[in-house]
Amino acid sequence: MNYINITEFRERGYLQEVNRRLLHPLGLALEIVQDEDGSERLGGVWDYRDDPEGMYFAEVDVDKAMAIETEIKLRKPLRLKSMGYFVQPIEEAEIYTSDPTEHEGALVQIISSDYGEKIRIESLNDEEFEDLRDNMQLPVENYTTDGKD
Repeated sequence: MNYINITEFRERGYLQEVNRRLLHPLGLALEIVQDEDGSERLGGVWDYRDDPEGMYFAEVDVDKAMAIETEIKLRKPLRLKSMGYFVQPIEEAEIYTSDPTEHEGALVQIISSDYGEKIRIESLNDEEFEDLRDNMQLPVENYTTDGKD
């Protein structure tokens, strides 16, 4: 197995973009620690999930962001050709509400495709669906309800 040096991981922008694109919106941040000898290592994951704003950079390094975006654009066609996808899809996942009596056991089904995810909601009326969508902050375009009022 090959490993990337942690300093290179930071300098090339991977740390920034993993944090900026994935972890910060969730209130998390991957940390790199510099030891006394100058070497760098992964430290831990900061947890600010209780903060409604999550985390963010005071200033984003645009060069690093562009470097990662360029690498994605170069790798995407090759991965699509060899794997059939760029981001590994979830074939099908069913998620039930934590309380099955709430929303009459609402079922959220995520169906993955190369072009994004479609979400189907069953057992929710339109008002319940809107509440769920707003709470999840998802841009859901296609959905069905079972027609109950």
